[in-house]
Amino acid sequence: MTEHQGEQHDHDHDHDHGDGHDHAHDHAHDHAHAAPVGASRRAAPAPTAPASNWDPFERVYTPTGGIDRDYAAKRLPILVEMLRRNPACFQARIDIARLGGMLTEPTSTGLREAADQETFESELRKFSEARLHELVDAQMQNGLATALMTMARDEKLTRRDRAAAALGVALLSVPPDATGLRGRGIMDLVLRVTMEEQTAQEAMRKKAREAEDGIPPEELTAFWQQYPALRWHHEEHYRRGVTHVLKAIEKDEMPATVSVDLGLRGASKLLGEVAAARAAGKEIDSHQAEAILREPFVHDMMDGGADLVVSRWRADMARVDDVKSAERRAILRSLEMGARLVEEQGPGSEAILFYLYLRAVVQGHYFVRDEAELEAAKAVFAPGGLIAEGALSYAAHLAGMGDTGGERRVLLAAFELWPDNAEVRAKAEAAAARHEAELATTRLGPKYEDARKDEKQAAADESANPDKSRGFA
Repeated sequence: MTEHQGEQHDHDHDHDHGDGHDHAHDHAHDHAHAAPVGASRRAAPAPTAPASNWDPFERVYTPTGGIDRDYAAKRLPILVEMLRRNPACFQARIDIARLGGMLTEPTSTGLREAADQETFESELRKFSEARLHELVDAQMQNGLATALMTMARDEKLTRRDRAAAALGVALLSVPPDATGLRGRGIMDLVLRVTMEEQTAQEAMRKKAREAEDGIPPEELTAFWQQYPALRWHHEEHYRRGVTHVLKAIEKDEMPATVSVDLGLRGASKLLGEVAAARAAGKEIDSHQAEAILREPFVHDMMDGGADLVVSRWRADMARVDDVKSAERRAILRSLEMGARLVEEQGPGSEAILFYLYLRAVVQGHYFVRDEAELEAAKAVFAPGGLIAEGALSYAAHLAGMGDTGGERRVLLAAFELWPDNAEVRAKAEAAAARHEAELATTRLGPKYEDARKDEKQAAADESANPDKSRGFA
């Protein structure tokens, strides 16, 4: 196949691709025919020529320098699919919070209450003409232009994709309109793709709320495959949230939440490894400390550790009084984000909890309620490691404060550390027995036999006095 034949084959395939009905594609076609001839100049490719002589920009422009309308109409459906599905274009989305705010305004009533597709398209066109320039910024446009130019130059992509990307670059170079918005045609497509994704997401959320057993996994998988940009944005938002909380912890902007009772196993193991390393003339670095603490972290935090961290953060949130202060607002935002992420129990939850644990055990950044608890916690530590007597004293202090959960955690950890200590064993077993008794007496609703007794008694009462049972005096 010659170079010209290959290009013609791609061109014919692109023409077939646009035959299906798609509202975003239809609107793209309208924009192609509305673009004024000569209004745009060809964006010059980089001086470095590709290995082949084929230029993706070659047929985008007419000899006079304007965008070729017929050629653009055939390439636009492919460009729309690239906006929807190519990860390089996922950042090019309208801010949904700002868009949502505009859609709730009285001027958007017609768009919100559109009864049919034709009315919706008409109202959306009006909304775009009046407000789109407020939703688009230079950073979004520059990022999209960079992504499209990179794809246009990428010889690993098909020619039809490269040509569509080149068309996107050309559309972005169209001069500003009366509102000052550059590249209105392609940014209108971005608006429509954003609204399409958000509408689909809201429909899925509504279905999830109404379904008793939730959304089937295979249906959810199909949804994410159909809207990959939504999944990417959710993952990016999640990663940014986790990173924000970890940085806030590192900068000491987040109060300590891991108490000594949640770190005894890790402290004992780390101090033992440090002592052994020093005896051999070595030091434990931060990476080694992290590896040492991975296993005890799981056991230390297993007994309600995550719930305790969240409850302490929420108590700190309630104490943030001056919300007008920028610093206070930043702290409150970090606390809210941290509590939510830990409660969700995703992969970021463990990362946040482990970093809190690491700082507590390695740096002694523990949570204490008051000076008395601080002194009691210090008694657990000695120059050579932890001591059983100090752990017992600390457990007794927690019990005196009414923190039976903390007392139990200390005694159970102490029993693992000093299994041959008779006093530790006896108190740990007593604490475990008390906990088992509490669990046995805590139940949801009456026992079956109690319910049966109540039913029999009610039946007997009704037989003895049928009129009273029916409400008669």
